[in-house]
Amino acid sequence: MGQSGGCEGAVARHLGQLAATLERWEEAAGHFERALELHTRLGARPLLAHTQHEYAAALLERGRHEDRERAGALLDAALATAEALGMTVLADRIRGAGGQRPRAWVFRREGEYWTIAFEGSRFRLKDERGLAYIACLLARPNEQIHVLELTAAGPPAGSPRARSVDAGVTSRRLGLGDAGELLDAQAKAAYRSRLADLQAELDEARDWGDPERAEHLAVEIDALTRELIRAVGLRGRDRRAASPAERARISATKAIKRASTKIAAHDTRLGDHLRATIRTGAFCSYAPGLGEAHTWETRAAAER
Repeated sequence: MGQSGGCEGAVARHLGQLAATLERWEEAAGHFERALELHTRLGARPLLAHTQHEYAAALLERGRHEDRERAGALLDAALATAEALGMTVLADRIRGAGGQRPRAWVFRREGEYWTIAFEGSRFRLKDERGLAYIACLLARPNEQIHVLELTAAGPPAGSPRARSVDAGVTSRRLGLGDAGELLDAQAKAAYRSRLADLQAELDEARDWGDPERAEHLAVEIDALTRELIRAVGLRGRDRRAASPAERARISATKAIKRASTKIAAHDTRLGDHLRATIRTGAFCSYAPGLGEAHTWETRAAAER
């Protein structure tokens, strides 16, 4: 009976590999979990180590951020068994490129400072908005986050309540409409009335031979005319003030660029990484690619 169970376990392992090759991730997970259970129950440690390694590889290939912690634990267990049993080929494979436990890089606020660790370097920066925006993006890799969500005061980055905004929601729900006319009808009427008065005073100054007063009035007329043109635009159409989303986009882009520059001053490699992977615009994202063997710690242990 024990031998039969071992065979069933081996079959489940191979079915997991096959499902992963076909990118049937849920099926693969089910097969690997069954294989892990059977190999553990039978005490088949070499088979267990191989299954842990193959399952971890499938999780990383699937590319979900939430899979990385589980994959790391599986790789740690597989490496410990391989080293204990002298399975050098498997141990070397796990230690090799793409087979290591996901590295925990750090981008975490601690009071008024941010602790940042990347590829062996570690430094701290004074808190500013751009760092908070970057942390939010790092906590949710390969997600499109609307700039209004990114800049809004809300739950900590990566918390269960933080959710990305569906790109298909309406502009009204997101508040993407503009801020209205730059000048209302009453203000425009007042501008035009003042311009008429100034023009009359300018004509009078010229008639009386008062060039100094005429020059002063001409400057004021020119300033008011430019302001009215800016508000009304061509052909008398009212121009609209910038929308909240556009203002947020400009603000977030500047803040992220400023923070990235400060980061690069401490670590050029991290600065290059962020420039290559962070996208800003109406929707912002951190796009390192799927299945990368690292993750970011963006919250303190007490928050996790």
